[in-house]
Amino acid sequence: MRQKVITDKFVQIQGDYRAIVHSPYALIPPIFASDENTCCSEWNTAMEKLTGWRWEEVIGNMASPSDGRHGVLIF
Repeated sequence: MRQKVITDKFVQIQGDYRAIVHSPYALIPPIFASDENTCCSEWNTAMEKLTGWRWEEVIGNMASPSDGRHGVLIF
C-alpha cells in the first residue's frame, strides 16, 4: 500500500513537472537537459521557439557542433 502511494505521488509530481516545463506561456524560460552520454533528454516549447529545433528532432540525440541555425548545438 505504501509503495503505491509513493508511486502515485511520483507520477503526479512528474506530470506537474512536465506540464510546467512544456508550458507554452512566455514566463517559462527555454529549458534543455542532457543525460550522462550528452544526449538531449529535455527540450521545452521555449527552446523550440528560441532555436527552431522541434522536440522530436533533438530528444535522444547527441549534441554536436553548431550548424549555424541560431548558433545552437545540432542534434
